[in-house]
Amino acid sequence: MPKPKKQNPKRPLSRQAHAIATLGFLTVSGLIVGCVALAYAFIAYPSFQTRAPAVAGVTVAPWEKSVLRAGASGQPNIRAKSGILYDVASGEILWANHADALRPLASLTKLATVGAYLRGNPNLDQQYTVPARFDTAGITDIVEPGTSVSTLRVPVGTRLPYRSLVTAALVSSANNAALALGEAVLANDPRALQQYAFAQGAMSTSLVEASGLDPANVGTAHDVAILAHAVFRNPLVQKLTSVSVADVPTSAATLHVRSTNALIGKTAYHVDAGKTGYLVEAGYNLAVQVSQDGRTLLLVLLGEPSTDARFTDADALLQWAFTAYAWVPQF
Repeated sequence: MPKPKKQNPKRPLSRQAHAIATLGFLTVSGLIVGCVALAYAFIAYPSFQTRAPAVAGVTVAPWEKSVLRAGASGQPNIRAKSGILYDVASGEILWANHADALRPLASLTKLATVGAYLRGNPNLDQQYTVPARFDTAGITDIVEPGTSVSTLRVPVGTRLPYRSLVTAALVSSANNAALALGEAVLANDPRALQQYAFAQGAMSTSLVEASGLDPANVGTAHDVAILAHAVFRNPLVQKLTSVSVADVPTSAATLHVRSTNALIGKTAYHVDAGKTGYLVEAGYNLAVQVSQDGRTLLLVLLGEPSTDARFTDADALLQWAFTAYAWVPQF
């Protein structure tokens, strides 16, 4: 009868082998957890530069939360009929006053006009030929003849690139330049401006023409913040609306247009972009984005009683916010 085979007993792992096995298990587990965490981070926390803030109609989980510092002074007295101030990175609203009240937009309308025009990635070097009645056509349809309004004054037949029209519309708020851009935008669809505003999330906005001269162009401070957030991300807009003077090349001569934004040049913060507006029916309006020490705020004021008041109030509110708030990491 054959003898049964002798089975070798299992030898226990040595301490060194056990340590190696444990280390391998922990390494693999760590890699898995790390990958899951990274995937979650990319899904739940898009980068600051690509995500739209909550104020623009998109709810996001902010990296940081704004907290009033202990002993922070009370917010300044703001004379605007309505307004909103928010932190661009997180979308948190830091101050608001009747932010959802409809008000005439005046030349803040030009944010939608320029935004809609640039959205199509146009050839900015394409030439525009100045037509007859460039200073009045489309303008006297809205305001009384002889009314003083901002225009780009160039002779009939002058040729200039569309880049110059964008510059004049944004920097000096030239209404005929904005109407020329509006013609390009509205050529194929008369509701293109309105649709652009809706596409950004400015659902209360009503736009009937491209310059802002018509008081029927209305929206809320919240709407303007949405439009400004979208348009101010464009590098060309930032470049043009953060300087006091800009060049407007034409075939006749290079003109120099001056900004209407008195906050440019302030030392307490840097003006990244901005736009002003005024109508008798609207009062004095302002949309401005500023940065300080890596923190970016966007402010909208509608219905200020004077041009000095809008800049004094804006400056006081911005400096208060940068001083009064601290930003605390969420995790």
